Amino acid sequence: MQAETDQIQASRQALLRSVQSVSHATFEDIALQVFRFQVAHNVTYREYVSLRNIDPNSVRSLIDIPYLPVSAFKFRAVKTGEFQAKEIFQSSGTTGNTTSRHFVRDPEWYKANTLGCWMDVMGQSLHKHAVFGLFPGYGKHGTSSLIYMTEFFAQACGESISFITSTDMNELIRRIKQAKADNLQPVLIGVTHALLKLAAEHPTEFSGLILIETGGMKGQGPELTRTEVHTILQEAFKLEAIYSEYGMTELLSQAYSKGDGIFELPKTMHISIRDVLLRDQEVAANKNGAIHVIDLANIDSCAFIALDDLGRKYDDGRFEVLGRIDHSDTRGCNLMTF
Repeated sequence: MQAETDQIQASRQALLRSVQSVSHATFEDIALQVFRFQVAHNVTYREYVSLRNIDPNSVRSLIDIPYLPVSAFKFRAVKTGEFQAKEIFQSSGTTGNTTSRHFVRDPEWYKANTLGCWMDVMGQSLHKHAVFGLFPGYGKHGTSSLIYMTEFFAQACGESISFITSTDMNELIRRIKQAKADNLQPVLIGVTHALLKLAAEHPTEFSGLILIETGGMKGQGPELTRTEVHTILQEAFKLEAIYSEYGMTELLSQAYSKGDGIFELPKTMHISIRDVLLRDQEVAANKNGAIHVIDLANIDSCAFIALDDLGRKYDDGRFEVLGRIDHSDTRGCNLMTF
């Protein structure tokens, strides 16, 4: 592996400091700095920009930035700079599908950022909380960013009562109840199909619980709308609201919904909704289109990603996820797709 120059490392450190202090007013300027850095030092992204016949010098605003198809993470090592990854996040996928990989240069950067995302949107630290996770089947698919995040949150609470499991629902329920008895704020993070199973087999009064569904039926039953899922969970656990998390292997930042299915962004993220076929064309607010995300935390991979999700962005900057775009997995990593 070719060693990085001191200049590249210095540029990266400067960008990390900028991202740490990013604000709404400075987001565009920092995003453009990250764009230039990644075009220069990310082989996959540079090839993509070249194949699009885009002159990097012509990119002068957020609307001009080209977004790498998310499928690139399945077929390429999407890395900015030369480094040995300390963690490799891998998507869960389904049988027979190629999974995405995200090479994480600095796990401590990931931890600091993901905690910052939580505090940006949720408006509270994890002090006096107890975090629980329910992720059946995820242990079979390498390193899950979702489990990594949840385990870190549990550690950040400093409470031994926190518990991550794939199968032991009775112990999960016992520990959540114990957390409430100990005057801790319980937080349960889980994939949708597992939470629905918990609701069907162990309906329990959990008033006060922050229950965060992360999506993901993975063929484990009929696909339901978010409203249907939330109604089932609210009734089973006697909760006023169901929270949601929007994150994925390819992103190091997360957005959250606090109960209405409308997601709020942390300071490191920006959402653009583009025409499903004409991806350079941004659609008006309150209109449906393909979700494109800028995640400034992706300093060491690619910060500009065209996702395979359909969504809608509102005037206040929040957004809604409406489902997957049909046939998104059939494209592979054809960099000429858009």
